[in-house]
Amino acid sequence: MILCGWAPVEAQPNSQARLDALARLPDWSGVWQAQDSTLTLEPPAALAAEPRDQAPYNPEWSAAYAQTRAELPNLRDTEARDCAAGVPRLMGSPHRFIALVTPEETLLQFATREVRHIWTDGRGHPAADELRPTPWGDSIGHWESETLVIDTVAIQGNRWLDPTGATLSDQARIFERMSMPDRNHLRDEITIIDPVALTRAWSFTRSYRRAPTKDLSEQHCEEPPGEGPRGTP
Repeated sequence: MILCGWAPVEAQPNSQARLDALARLPDWSGVWQAQDSTLTLEPPAALAAEPRDQAPYNPEWSAAYAQTRAELPNLRDTEARDCAAGVPRLMGSPHRFIALVTPEETLLQFATREVRHIWTDGRGHPAADELRPTPWGDSIGHWESETLVIDTVAIQGNRWLDPTGATLSDQARIFERMSMPDRNHLRDEITIIDPVALTRAWSFTRSYRRAPTKDLSEQHCEEPPGEGPRGTP
């Protein structure tokens, strides 16, 4: 876990050691917005016949996904139902976010009030019997030069990844490499491993640009009545 020779240190708040570590971290300040959002404001029926970034599903999961897509007009999106996009959907959503980078963690705060905590203080994931699946999972990371390497587990299964009804199982593990290629862009290289749903690793990249505002206006959602998605294993 190295950033130009730096490894996590236990230092008191505002100690010189912590301030030195903070100074070596990249500056991701500002408001960021996805350039290639996979979340649209169109109803499911208006989506294209085939979604972008098609998941390499196994036959069982592929059949269930096809059934979900066939029933889209009668289904309710999990984000609309739960008011939580979760991971990895958040990283492809149009919702603006800010990144707070410290030696102990990188925090991503989205306009929808969803928060990702990516711990970089040297901790590992909790023991399997202590993990509690959530929409955002449990994320730990480390720095490789100015690239944040993220490992996320314990993500709730069968949550929609986009309005087409694509899902993953609760065994999915997500690896990310976040970096800033220039001062106005962030890039997130995502690889998903799911031994239950996928036949191979699923990799894609999300890109973000610095928004021309410093205001992270909150967006609110309402939880409509009705059942969630069907048609998944």
